[in-house]
Amino acid sequence: CVLVDSKGVEMGREFFDNGITDVVTLGGETRIFSNFHLRMLLKVEKGKGVQLFSRTDKIQPTAVCHLGNGEIACVGPHVNQRDESRNSDSDNAVGELRFYDKHGQLLKKITFFKYPIGLSYCKINSSLCISDPGALCVYIFRQDGELLYRYTGSDSVRNDRDTLISIQIPFQPRPICHDEAGNIFVGNIVDQTIHILNSDGVFQGYLATQCKTGFGNPHSLRFDSENRLWIGDSKDGTIRVFEITSYNNNVLHEAGSPISFPGAIRLGLP
Repeated sequence: CVLVDSKGVEMGREFFDNGITDVVTLGGETRIFSNFHLRMLLKVEKGKGVQLFSRTDKIQPTAVCHLGNGEIACVGPHVNQRDESRNSDSDNAVGELRFYDKHGQLLKKITFFKYPIGLSYCKINSSLCISDPGALCVYIFRQDGELLYRYTGSDSVRNDRDTLISIQIPFQPRPICHDEAGNIFVGNIVDQTIHILNSDGVFQGYLATQCKTGFGNPHSLRFDSENRLWIGDSKDGTIRVFEITSYNNNVLHEAGSPISFPGAIRLGLP
């Protein structure tokens, strides 16, 4: 785990057993890490080292987040179904959304996913977004676990230059996050695009950039306190930081939301 400042300068580094997939700060210098291979959540406090927060039993946690009510949530596929859900359309493939209290005690779990990967909490409406490439959709839940909406991708079509045939682009969501205004950003691993949804899960548009490398191969997405989007590229091991420089309709939203209107949003690499 590498800690960097807002300019990307390394400030510290910690080493863990192989399998760390996500990290969330609880406040102060306490953090929760998810370990995919060991099937557990780890707690790290300053001066206390690494402690076991909770075992996740059958699931291999891929993402973790801190909810507004103080609970900890995590998602992941079942260990015995992981390969089936990723490589086939098996109806038996399942994953779970789990809720824990601040002491690591399991409160409840929801089981009906195919291969849940990403997880993000929205402070605006206290909802949870889960990306599930196995089910080809993004789920939106209330904080109490009630399913609100399912986003299956926009009607994205690409024209083949050689055959001039229109091709429907599949939607396999992976990284997901919210901005401060509650908008949802989802990376599609099929075409490396980033979809923008409002807080209710309604499609708003795509991100666009003039950067020659584009968004690379997005594996993780996060907004920082300066409303810049950090994108982790799993292909070249690079983290790129983007900031909004203009809007496609040249209109600024009164509330200061970076994403307010349908269509492409232009970002620039600082």
